[in-house]
Amino acid sequence: MNMKIKPGYMKVLMVEAILIAVFILHIVFGFFTANTLLVFLAVTTTILFYFLGYEKDRSRYKKDIILTTVIFSITYLIITNLIGFALGFVRTAYSLTPSDIIRRVVVAIFIITLTEIMRYIIVTKGSRYRSLCILSIFLFVIVDIALKLTIFNLADIEGLIMFTGLILLPSITKNIMLTYVSLRVGYKPGLIYRFFFELPILFLPIFTNFGIYMLAIIEIITPTIFMYIVSRSLIKVDPKTFKRKRKGVTIVGTIVVVLMIVMITLASGFFRYFTITIGSRKYVRNN
Repeated sequence: MNMKIKPGYMKVLMVEAILIAVFILHIVFGFFTANTLLVFLAVTTTILFYFLGYEKDRSRYKKDIILTTVIFSITYLIITNLIGFALGFVRTAYSLTPSDIIRRVVVAIFIITLTEIMRYIIVTKGSRYRSLCILSIFLFVIVDIALKLTIFNLADIEGLIMFTGLILLPSITKNIMLTYVSLRVGYKPGLIYRFFFELPILFLPIFTNFGIYMLAIIEIITPTIFMYIVSRSLIKVDPKTFKRKRKGVTIVGTIVVVLMIVMITLASGFFRYFTITIGSRKYVRNN
């Protein structure tokens, strides 16, 4: 029996395929600058708004989840900075002149905002199809890689493992969480989460010296904990609707366990070429 493919499915699939292709080409050829990337995201978001349509966020749980996001994020920042008094601090590699800080933060705010609106449009329009949701996660992992790949030298094993531990694996868990939150309660909680977690590194002069291995573990676990908290909050306010949708959270938990095993294997020296250890944070982005 032939299955009829709906136009809505094909629209979302086409959008995701084109965006994945564009960002993979950028990874290979590096044709985006910060300004051209910003323009591209703005134009793309506008096109998606009219091509796929924008569903207004009417989630009645949005305010509760936004409050949960703020509390979780502030708690995380307080705890991780207090730990710095025990482990020590390292200085950022960014320029700290006011003009550079403003430029970096403004560009980052626009990029984060546009990508989260893009995510919201894509996942709400493709929410009926699990394959499109999975593809959207892959898309935004590719976007993360495209934005951060130049930090690392992938020609040697050390750079490859640092990239895997600090970008690839954390990006997978982060984008699973952001897709889940966007699908359930809209883009604003994910937007606030990213502001708290991604902007401070652009203007703060010092950071807790977790080291590469511990930082990678934290960045894999934290989005998963937040996703679990959101899931529990939704079940409390509406158990009939959300209890039957917990399967996705269980799957994410399994994925995180696998990623953690990968990280521990890399860090343990199983691959004899390189061992990630607690060290200096010299890999912080250059200006």
